[in-house]
Amino acid sequence: MSSSIKDLFIEEFLNNNLNPNDEVFTRFVNFSEFLIKENTKYNLTSIVDLESILIKHFIDSILGFEQFIALDQSKNQSGINFIDFGTGPGFPSMPILIYDLFSREEKLIKSYSLIEANQKKCKFLNKAIKILDLGKVDINVQVERIENANYTASKSKILLTGRAVSKPEKIFKNLSSFMSKNNLDILEFLYFAGPNNTFQDRYSFSAPKSKKQYLASKSYSKEYTFSKDKYSREIILYQILTN
Repeated sequence: MSSSIKDLFIEEFLNNNLNPNDEVFTRFVNFSEFLIKENTKYNLTSIVDLESILIKHFIDSILGFEQFIALDQSKNQSGINFIDFGTGPGFPSMPILIYDLFSREEKLIKSYSLIEANQKKCKFLNKAIKILDLGKVDINVQVERIENANYTASKSKILLTGRAVSKPEKIFKNLSSFMSKNNLDILEFLYFAGPNNTFQDRYSFSAPKSKKQYLASKSYSKEYTFSKDKYSREIILYQILTN
């Protein structure tokens, strides 16, 4: 491994007030090299070099979650039950998982549910979890679409994330099916949106196969840039409740 990628790793992490420790770096490299190798078989991602994976996947994913944590520092953020739907080959879920496990003294996330409809991508994720020696972590990888997925972890402090998965109306329709199927009355939804997105402040919707009504209200949003202002992102947090 060349020193240049580690130098870039340290630079990018420090520029974004992230902790560039060796544990995180080692797992970034191991995960990324395995992703590049497996991508030749399964077409997992169009981003296939270490520098781009670092910035467009790792920094982007970790920074979005850290921005969410920083928005309300008075709130006890530990004990999160984390769900990432449409996770693909693990974004934003795997960088968030790695950073939470290996950069903090007190872990914020208690359980991980990674939901992805593509079987080959789920197969990759299960192999990656073994390679990163994460067997003792509560991680459930499920081959399914979010609207049909089963949720078996704790129903308290659920944070669901998505990154560039669909249009707003379709997302909330699918989330209503997921909540109805799993008898969930409340969750928080953190969406990694691009600039000039069309997300509104409130959505009212019903689950297609039940009479349950749901209301999604925007709690807050934040726009920011990273990698020397080359890239921009807006995170949007919704609270979704039965109505």
